[in-house]
Amino acid sequence: MRNRDDALTPVSTVAFAMYPTQLLGRGIMQIKRAVLSGLVIGAILAASGCSGRSASETGDAAKAGKFSATTAPAVGEAGPVSWALFRATNTLDPIRAFDSPEQLPLTAMCETLLQQQPDLSIKAGLATSAKYVDDHTLVLELRDDATFWDGSPVTADDVAYSLERSRSSELGGYFSAAFTRVSSITATAAHEVTIALSEPDYWLRSTLSAMPGVVVQKAFAEAAGKNFGNPGTGVLCSGPFTLRSWSAGGDVVVERNKSYWNKAKAALVPSVTFTPVSNDANLAAAFKTGDIDGYYVVGSSVYKELRDSGSLNVTSGPSLITDLLAVADPKGPLADLRLREALSLAIDRHSYIQQVYSGEASLPASMSSPGTWGYSKPVFKETLGAQPPLAHDVAKAKKLVSEAGAKGKTVTMAVASGIIAFQAMSTTVKEALESIGLKLELKTVSLDKYNEMYFNPEARAGIDIFPSINNPIAPEPAPFLGDMAMPGGAYNFLGWSDDKVTQLLDLSRRTADDDERARLVAQADERITAGLPQIPMAQPYNVLYLNKKLTGAPASYSYAAGEWANLIGKAAK
Repeated sequence: MRNRDDALTPVSTVAFAMYPTQLLGRGIMQIKRAVLSGLVIGAILAASGCSGRSASETGDAAKAGKFSATTAPAVGEAGPVSWALFRATNTLDPIRAFDSPEQLPLTAMCETLLQQQPDLSIKAGLATSAKYVDDHTLVLELRDDATFWDGSPVTADDVAYSLERSRSSELGGYFSAAFTRVSSITATAAHEVTIALSEPDYWLRSTLSAMPGVVVQKAFAEAAGKNFGNPGTGVLCSGPFTLRSWSAGGDVVVERNKSYWNKAKAALVPSVTFTPVSNDANLAAAFKTGDIDGYYVVGSSVYKELRDSGSLNVTSGPSLITDLLAVADPKGPLADLRLREALSLAIDRHSYIQQVYSGEASLPASMSSPGTWGYSKPVFKETLGAQPPLAHDVAKAKKLVSEAGAKGKTVTMAVASGIIAFQAMSTTVKEALESIGLKLELKTVSLDKYNEMYFNPEARAGIDIFPSINNPIAPEPAPFLGDMAMPGGAYNFLGWSDDKVTQLLDLSRRTADDDERARLVAQADERITAGLPQIPMAQPYNVLYLNKKLTGAPASYSYAAGEWANLIGKAAK
C-alpha cells in the first residue's frame, strides 16, 4: 500500500477536458474555458507497461503487435526534423496551452515539476519529490542543478511564480480550476516550495506533471508582461531546446540547447521545425516529399495510406482521449435511462471504430480507462479492468424502448459542419436508433455554435445529443468523472446525479492512500457507467507517424506533457 510519504507515487490529478481539434477539423476554435476534469478511455493493452484488456477487444494495431508506448531508442544523432501541426501555434504561454499546436513546441522546450512517462506513469521532473506532509500541505523539493537557457538557476521563486500564474484566474489561463483548494504557494527554502491547502486535495499533485506544472523564468515573464508567450517575445524555460524563431501563423523553430543542464537527456537533433499543415491530403503529400518527418494524431483519413507508404513507421500507443455522445437535454427523451441504455446497446461500435479510426481504437468498458490509471494500476485492473466492453444487443434495446413507451420518438442530434468524424457518428447513431424503432433529426451547426454548446445551456436548447471528444491533461479519472456526474459538473449537461457517486468522489479527493483512493474512484466509475450521463463510443489510440530514418519518440499521449523531441535521433538500419 502506498502512503502520503511516498514522494513520487503517481497520484490523482486535477485535469482538464480538452477538445482535440486535430481530429475534428482544421482551424476549429479552441474551447476557451478549462474545467476540473479527468477523462477516461477504454482498453489499452498490457503491452508497453499499461494494464489493459485482451487483444480481442482492441483495434488493429494491438492485434498486430504494433501497439507500444514508445519507439526504439535512437542510436545516434540525426539531422534537423520537421514536425506537422494541424494548425498554426497561437501561443507559447503554458497557462494557455490547451491543444497540441501549443503543447508540442512547449514540451520540446520547457520542463514540468513532475514528468509524465510514455507508459503514462509519473516520475520526478524539476521537483525531485512532491510530498503531502499532512492533509493541508504539499511540499515540493526541487533539483539544485537545473538552469534556464540563459544559465541562471531554476529557483524556488521561479517555481512559486509559475504555479501562481497557473493558479491565477485573472491572467486568462485555462488551469486555475486545478487550484481551487490552494490557499497559498510559497518559496519556503532555496529549493523548496510549499503549497498550503484549504481542504485536503489528493487530486492536485499529478497536475504538476502537465501544463500547470511548467516552470518559466520569473524575471523574463515579468519583463515581458502581456507579451509573454507571443511571437517576438516567446518564453524562457529550462529544457533541451530553445526558441529560435516563430512567425505568427507560421512555423515555430526550436534549436538544441547546447548548455542544457541535463547532459544525459540532451537533444539528438539540432532543431525541430513545427509546421502547420492544413489538411490530411497535404499531410500525406508532405510525408511523401520528405518535407515532414513526424506527426502525432488521433484518427486520420490517410492512416492506411501513410501506414502502407513504406517510408514511415506508424505506431499506435496509449492515449487519454475518449469519444463520447454527450446527452444534452434534461427534459428530452434521453432523460429516461432506459432510452440511453437502448441507444448504447444499439450502437455498432466495431463498425464505428473501423470507419472513423481505421481500427485504431478500443471498445469502451467504463468511463475511465487504463490510460488514465496513472497510479494503483493493479487496483484499477482488478476493478474497472475486469469489466466487459459495452454490449451490442439490439433485441434488448428494443425491449427497453417498448418498456419506455417510446417507439417512434425522435432524438435530435447536433453536429459541427465539415467534421467528417461527426458525420460518421451521426450515421452510426441514425442506424442504431432506427434499428430500435426511434428516429433521428440531425441539425448541422457552425463550429462556433458547436463550441458554445459546451458552456451555454441556451445553445443546447432542443438538442438531445452531440459528439464530445475529450481528454485530461494527466492520467487520472476522478476529476472528469466529477465534471460529468456531480451536481453542477461542467459536463453534466443532463443534470444527472447519484448521491453515492458524489460521496465516493469527494472522499477520493480527501484520501491519501493511492490504492484506497483508486477503489473509491472505481466504485464511482461503475455507477456512472451504469447511469450513462454520456455514452462512450470509442477509445482511440494515439498514433505516431515517424520517418523510418528516425526513432526514439514516445508513441503515447505523453508528448502533450512529457519529454519527447529530445529523444528523437537516428534509427538503426
